[in-house]
Amino acid sequence: EDPHPFFVFVAPREKDMARLETRAARSRASNVPRQRARITCRCAPNRTPSREEDGVARRHVVSIGGLVSVGLGLGLGLKSPARAEEGKYERTKLGVPYEEVYVGTNADSSRVVQVGDDVLVDYVMRRSNGYFIYGTVEGVSFQPSDVPAEPFFFRVGDEGVIPGLSDVVLGMRKGGKRRALIAPRYGYTGDKEFTRQPKELTLQPLPPTFATKRQLLNHCNEPLLFEVQLVKIIK
Repeated sequence: EDPHPFFVFVAPREKDMARLETRAARSRASNVPRQRARITCRCAPNRTPSREEDGVARRHVVSIGGLVSVGLGLGLGLKSPARAEEGKYERTKLGVPYEEVYVGTNADSSRVVQVGDDVLVDYVMRRSNGYFIYGTVEGVSFQPSDVPAEPFFFRVGDEGVIPGLSDVVLGMRKGGKRRALIAPRYGYTGDKEFTRQPKELTLQPLPPTFATKRQLLNHCNEPLLFEVQLVKIIK
């Protein structure tokens, strides 16, 4: 019994055999060594970049990733604010790591934020890996132009505001800028993290549109990178 019933063997005909023999003879006759053309590559030879060139490339990458490097330290092995260069990062009373980007105008004489002050701030909120969520500054990142972008007004220490933000603005002066990595417990989750995604968030600040709120809901259990600028102290 044929073990391969789908394969049928057909014996070649005499004409086919003659044709095959003719082709084989022609192939043997034409099998003469040919002179191969020599191709010269005029490409630039491979070389190791100089230390100066390599340094420029590295500085370019660092300049692009400078904003993200603070948050990346938690999950991807880079330096976190707590382990970065000594003196560059500080901690608030709650232990939130932050960087003093700009002290503000009249640093020696201007008034600083205290608990109970009403303040107006601009902020940009990102995930710890640098992924943009929302900002009150128009034209920042990939935020659509139809998304409302207005400064956020709140009272420092208000229980309706995430405690990490109130803690970060303490001691700031008008025009000052800080960059902080706020852990979930000092952000939108409180003392215990959500075991499942909540239907809504109650603590401020909240993005204004459904899409931006959804982004925040999806990542509220993560550390969030806030860039804050104090617009003014109202009282």
